[in-house]
Amino acid sequence: MIRRIQVANPMKKERTDASFGVWGGGVSLDALVRYAARDYKGLLKNDFDFVYDEIKNFPILPPTFMREYSRYDERLAVFEKYLDAFSRYWGTYPDNVYEPANSWAEFKQRLETLKAFRINSLLQNIYARCLNILKDIDDTFLSDVLKRQKADYAAFVNDELNMLTPLFTDAGQKALNAWAELPDDPEQAWNKLTSMSDRELKNSFLNVYTTAPHSKIGWWNGFVENGVDLLRRENEKKPEENFQNILRDMNAFPLCRNCGAKKTVSPREMRKLTKLLQMTACERTETDDGDAPLFDRNLDLFKEKEKLEWASDILKIADQLTNAKKPLIWSLYQAPVEMQNNLMPVQGVSAVNRFRAVELTTEKGASGRRFSTAMMTEIKLGQGAASAPVTLNFYKLSGDETSEARIRFADYWAIFRIYLQCGGYQDPNNGRIYVPLTVKDKSGAKFTYFVAVKFNRDVPSPDEWPTKRDWEKAEKGVGDEKI
Repeated sequence: MIRRIQVANPMKKERTDASFGVWGGGVSLDALVRYAARDYKGLLKNDFDFVYDEIKNFPILPPTFMREYSRYDERLAVFEKYLDAFSRYWGTYPDNVYEPANSWAEFKQRLETLKAFRINSLLQNIYARCLNILKDIDDTFLSDVLKRQKADYAAFVNDELNMLTPLFTDAGQKALNAWAELPDDPEQAWNKLTSMSDRELKNSFLNVYTTAPHSKIGWWNGFVENGVDLLRRENEKKPEENFQNILRDMNAFPLCRNCGAKKTVSPREMRKLTKLLQMTACERTETDDGDAPLFDRNLDLFKEKEKLEWASDILKIADQLTNAKKPLIWSLYQAPVEMQNNLMPVQGVSAVNRFRAVELTTEKGASGRRFSTAMMTEIKLGQGAASAPVTLNFYKLSGDETSEARIRFADYWAIFRIYLQCGGYQDPNNGRIYVPLTVKDKSGAKFTYFVAVKFNRDVPSPDEWPTKRDWEKAEKGVGDEKI
């Protein structure tokens, strides 16, 4: 929609009196700026006549002259403010003619009748009339500052008027068609819009949008910003309503270090959470040209910096665990035999003194390579995908057919049951953290075995991993300004 431009009728005779408007008549300065420039002189006509009559009729000025002159000077200062407001009003008027829609449904309904040639025809009329109003301001009433201001506004309006060419109209129609083709459902429309690259957006939805001075058309900028803002606002409602339940469901291993072992987030649930957080907590990325994105694709769900940082941490973990293009791969290492014995508590017994061989498998029924537990150097036992189960079989003798003991982590993300354990030892030579695992043989006797986990990508350290307290704080503050 376009606000209709209105220039008031010439001022009535009684409005030329100095008591009008800001001089005590009750009409604000904002109302005065809408009058045509040709009516300026009437505002101060009485005061000019007063000065002229006083000087003409009295060779010696009366005692009241200076008091009257002071009143005239005050009115002149107010008049200059009026001229400033007047030129600013008409100089910026064309940038404020877009009337925003209040909902995505209303925005889509308007697109059924909007035509670029009609819009730009009206805009040409508005720009031309505003330019004529600015030109009609008599420079003799302006200070040097106001003269420059008037010239700048006139140049801006003239430049934007010259942009309204048939080529620009074709681009505008292409933009209208692109917006009209978006789904009526706000969620589907937002997903489609945010899935497009900046290059694709510049060639369709945003091809008439720019923030560069002297080259933007206010109506078209307002139209684009209104569409993006409506989709963002209506898509923020749904996460705010449902995210509390999602948080409670996802408040589990491996996204929480110490939330207990009752529940494990499945890969499907992890992908669902990743998709949601990518809309709300994804870091802004630069385009191929190194510029900032055309618009922020994030939904403003986390109102506080602390909660946004928490969501970013969760997203980083969830994205690494579910990224199919760059899958997270782990490797499990056995600590050297000397370290195995040195790290043992006084009352403990090292597994290397009970079992001669160890075997790592990541699939049920599969067999892996056996390694001696008494290796002098660190040894890589094997590797696997992030969601793979982990089984360690311990053999009393290297040639035994059946294992004497077994440690099995059968659920999803099993490697993190090892990685997130507390009480580990960090090797100063390689930085790896060796964590103790408890091994039970067939008689029930317990032994300790130290291993380390390494990933093919950087992941947060166990100390940086989200905790139960972090999740509880986040649950209290989604969509709120305060915890």
